[in-house]
Amino acid sequence: MNEFEDAISKVNSDLLDIITYSHGHNLLINVEKTQPILIVSNNYIKRLSNEVQEINVNGIAVPFCKSVKNLGVIFDCTLSWDVHIRNVIKRGFQTLAQIRRLFNVMPKEIRKMVVETLIMPIFDYGNVLFTNLSSTSNLKLQRAQNSCIKIITGGRKSDHVTPL
Repeated sequence: MNEFEDAISKVNSDLLDIITYSHGHNLLINVEKTQPILIVSNNYIKRLSNEVQEINVNGIAVPFCKSVKNLGVIFDCTLSWDVHIRNVIKRGFQTLAQIRRLFNVMPKEIRKMVVETLIMPIFDYGNVLFTNLSSTSNLKLQRAQNSCIKIITGGRKSDHVTPL
């Protein structure tokens, strides 16, 4: 038995202990919401793809996921944060689109407060985790934040953000 198989059997054993404890306290484990993930480098993903066993929760096999959401942060198996960054930018622009039509009648100070209150927390949530953020993802986040500045100041899409 190699180390990976040994680790999986230990996880399955721990899950059995958790299920036993839960049943003893009238709690149920929701297997449908259970999402195991392997966090490894790209090299190991290719090597482990043939060896990957499934986690067993209450006798039900649960396959490993490529990305999981925990407390609003999307973790992918290599911790590249690309999926999470795309989701953050999408949510930020969706919120911005909902309030953008009102910006024409708002003074600049109110627009700034609205963006700081409603949009920036979306960008800031979980940002302490982005230790090895790729330059591409970092640039995407920066451009999304620059769009917010342009909306606050009334700048055009083609305007450079530094003077604003």
